[in-house]
Amino acid sequence: MEHTYYSFPTIETVSALSKEDLSVIRAGYRDKYIIDAAQKFKSGEISETLLRSMTAEQAKKMLMTINGIGNKVSDCILLFGLQKVNSFPVDVWIKRIMEYCYFNCEQSIDTISRFAVDKFGNLGGFAQQYLFFYARENKIGTK
Repeated sequence: MEHTYYSFPTIETVSALSKEDLSVIRAGYRDKYIIDAAQKFKSGEISETLLRSMTAEQAKKMLMTINGIGNKVSDCILLFGLQKVNSFPVDVWIKRIMEYCYFNCEQSIDTISRFAVDKFGNLGGFAQQYLFFYARENKIGTK
């Protein structure tokens, strides 16, 4: 049986696309974010090499200059894409889990993020993944 495989398009290809070109992938409101990211990488304003050479905090600030990338997505990119394992992405689930396990009351995302840095240090990304798995297995934060 023969299979057809496709590679991911180059940065040059993606940066030259219009929002209409992206409509086939149904990116919706994200189309302009994809284009902005591609153009920033193509221009050299941002590069993987540069991001890898920075501290997680510096790289996060740079990533957040891309339209549509905020706190959580930048932390996910740092952790899963750049292997900066001290990153601790906080979404609604992690917020609930942290409140349940460590605070016993509602907290801001900033408070949770600062606590994670102090508590887990350079292993924050691993802690985040274990906490998420533990909570899902034990149905924490679902009520």
